[in-house]
Formats: sequence, C-alpha cells, structure tokens
Amino acid sequence: LKDTLAGLLVLRIVRLFRLARIIRLMIVFKTLWMLVRGLLGSAGTICYTMSLITVIIFMFACMSLELVTKKYRDSDIPEISFLVANHFSDLPVTMLSLLQFVSLDSIASLYFPLVREDPFLILFF
Repeated sequence: LKDTLAGLLVLRIVRLFRLARIIRLMIVFKTLWMLVRGLLGSAGTICYTMSLITVIIFMFACMSLELVTKKYRDSDIPEISFLVANHFSDLPVTMLSLLQFVSLDSIASLYFPLVREDPFLILFF
C-alpha cells in the first residue's frame, strides 16, 4: 500500500512540474505575442515609410543620372569613369547605389572621387 501511494505521489509531482512548465511557457508566449502584435500594428507605418524612401531614392536617382552619369560617363580620369560605369550606369543600379547612401554603407568610396572632380556635387551628395 505504501508503494502505491509513493508511486501516486511521484506521479502528482511530475504533473505539478508539467503544469509549472506550461505556465512558464504561457508567460513567454504572452511576451512573444505582445511583440508580434506590436510588429503587426506598425506594419502600415513601416510600409508607408519604405514606399516614401523608395520614391525619394527614385527622384534622386533620376537627378543623379542627369548630374553624374551624363557628365562623367566619358571622363578622362579612369577612376571616375569606372565609378560611373559601375554605380551610376542606369536607373536600377543608381537606385541601389543611393540606397548605399541611405544605409551609410562605405559611401565615401562613391562620393569622394566625384566631389573631388566637381565640388558642386557636394550639394547633391
């Protein structure tokens, strides 16, 4: 009789540990759910901001094709002609290069040779 009661006591303790683990996980899921709900609630703002950045980058890419590409495509300086050919050749590549400016990803290698050649471009960059 004592052995059966001890077995039941062990079974009860195991069930209590399972219940404690489930309660602990529910607390973690509550925090996770709050994070997911906040992210989904801000999805509209994130999409609006992303579309606004895309429009601004598109406008500056069109300006850059006029200010940089047309002027320096056939430059005598090989560094500048290489830079224009690789980073300002057409609209999608120029938009990608300007996205590099937005994220501040090694932008000095892009604008420094161009600004050194034409100081007026400092206003653009």
